[in-house]
Amino acid sequence: MANRAYVLWLRKNGSVIMHDGVAIDLWPFTDSKGSASIFPGPLLVSNEGETVEVTFKNNMNAHTFHFHGIDADTPNDGVPETWPVVDTYTFLTGHAGTYWYHCHANTVLHQQMGMYGPFVVMPADGSNHAWTGGPAFDRQYVWTLSEFDSRWRSSRTKPNFAYFNADYFLINGKDGFAPITAEDTAITCRIGESVLLRLIHAGYLIARVSLGGLPFTVIASDGRPLPFVETPSIVEIASGERYDLLFTPAIPGRYDVRVDYLNWYGRTVRGSARTLITVV
Repeated sequence: MANRAYVLWLRKNGSVIMHDGVAIDLWPFTDSKGSASIFPGPLLVSNEGETVEVTFKNNMNAHTFHFHGIDADTPNDGVPETWPVVDTYTFLTGHAGTYWYHCHANTVLHQQMGMYGPFVVMPADGSNHAWTGGPAFDRQYVWTLSEFDSRWRSSRTKPNFAYFNADYFLINGKDGFAPITAEDTAITCRIGESVLLRLIHAGYLIARVSLGGLPFTVIASDGRPLPFVETPSIVEIASGERYDLLFTPAIPGRYDVRVDYLNWYGRTVRGSARTLITVV
């Protein structure tokens, strides 16, 4: 019997408005009534050692879901090439850390259409530690990074899915052209508080993350603690990767956060998303 059970609803008609007024089509998660779009998908949480059951409703008979980084057996891994389509996935969460889930049928398109969401595994006792016996934190935030290519949604010509030319750049599904102030993204904390920032890259470009000069350490990668912490000034994260950052501000002020999305070839900045860290 599962310790945690989630039911996620899907639909194939939704949209989100960008800074220039353009509506980007989505195949979003939704509430049980099918009225409110949820993009990215809802945050799922469990404790280390728990068994989790996730059921997808209204999945249009064309989608499987993969829980990225979770050690699941083949029937619950969501890979259609190795197991038939199922609606319910059951697995053990054996390691505390940062994970995510995404559609694994025609992944390149369906992920771009918004069929993904964050998943966090807490320590076995549910305490505010990065993992059992790991560093403690006072607050935690999850940033799911991604991009949109509006041409993939064009009704005028058939999109060429071999070319990905992103023109909108997101944090937690929000257009970052102007600094994002939403409570789940913009960070507010006090001097001396420890903040755990979980980064998930659900897009396709390289994301270069800068916290506006605020010092931080990288303590985990892809759901596993690093053997030694690193203290870079920026973090670069590729598609599918996750990094856990920990910082404890000592100086009050506003830090302008920037996520630059880099082209794979030439590493030029394709576009950026911005938000804020406010230390009081």
